Amino acid sequence: VKAAVLLLLMTGLRLLRGVIVRAPSQVGTTATTSGVRSYGQYPQNEEPIDVYANIPLDVRRSWNCSGCGWKECSKQRVEFDEKLMTCFQRWANVTEELNILSVPIFGSLIAAYYRNATMMHWEYDHDVWVWVHDVVALIDHHTMYNEKHNGESWIEIIEGDWDKKIEDKKQKIMRVARFHYLLSRKHGPYSSAYMDIVPMYPDACDPQHNMSHCRQLVESDEYTTVEFYNKKYQSIAVSKSEVFPLQSCYVNGVHATCPAKPAQILSHLYSGKDVATPDHTLNETTGCWMGV
Repeated sequence: VKAAVLLLLMTGLRLLRGVIVRAPSQVGTTATTSGVRSYGQYPQNEEPIDVYANIPLDVRRSWNCSGCGWKECSKQRVEFDEKLMTCFQRWANVTEELNILSVPIFGSLIAAYYRNATMMHWEYDHDVWVWVHDVVALIDHHTMYNEKHNGESWIEIIEGDWDKKIEDKKQKIMRVARFHYLLSRKHGPYSSAYMDIVPMYPDACDPQHNMSHCRQLVESDEYTTVEFYNKKYQSIAVSKSEVFPLQSCYVNGVHATCPAKPAQILSHLYSGKDVATPDHTLNETTGCWMGV
């Protein structure tokens, strides 16, 4: 962490457009002649980067977040960001207990790969894949889990056709469950930090008719593609080699396992949209993270 902060100070960069700079040891290759940075392995940062470290304390104290809500306000998000990190850790405990594979996607994968393992300060949830057959374990476990933890954290099962591969996007459901961690105060409609649980499917798997067959395909490694829905609810099938073998990664200080080829997976998830470049910039006058 100290090395990363020192690098920022020495180069004089001020987190322009919200970009968090990686130390040279964390980057696979240096910037190319075209000015495009290439990324290599996931940065193994066991703690999130302090993105405000090179901004003077008196400037940060003056922020009033005028012009933005709590989700984009750097001062009001302190508690929420801590709970969002705890939410990921609690979910990791659940997956370990149930022996469920969990893979960060969407904003969580962007953080793990492009943002020095640090969640963007305008994000308000995590997203992970689980195998579709492991949803059954969540359904079987959620009532007991919720009773045990008495509202501090809970598993919400989303009603819908998560167990079907349906081409009509109006009938599709992106997430199958949410894992919540209670906030000590309400943030508008958000009373919890949460994680969306999204299914992925091995090829030749028809979960509607034979969920055990889906599990068998995965456990015997008898599949060649992985299928999932992207941000536009389009069904995507990619080579297994884009996802596996999973790589060690971190998301806000929590260890996870991430796809083998994150840039390709993110391109599929966001339909080719550039997610390496942040879409928010910090207004250093108000302390707001503003969309660009």
